[in-house]
Amino acid sequence: MTGEKEEREARRHGQAVLALLSDLQGALLAGTSAGGADGAQLASRLAALLEQPADTTHPGLAMALRAIRLRARLELSKLGHR
Repeated sequence: MTGEKEEREARRHGQAVLALLSDLQGALLAGTSAGGADGAQLASRLAALLEQPADTTHPGLAMALRAIRLRARLELSKLGHR
């Protein structure tokens, strides 16, 4: 994979994780618990997304992705999702 394509894919991955985190937050604020259908489905989608690699050689992008993925793992952990 070329460096440019790799960076584009890594950015898309980070954006997808952030979007799911936002959706999960919205579901929780709307009163849909993580145990509810919406929250559980979002948590499962987020966990599956985190299973995908997000490799990049760009140092700044790699650091941002690590922070985003760490936040997502922490949120899933708070919800008791493994």
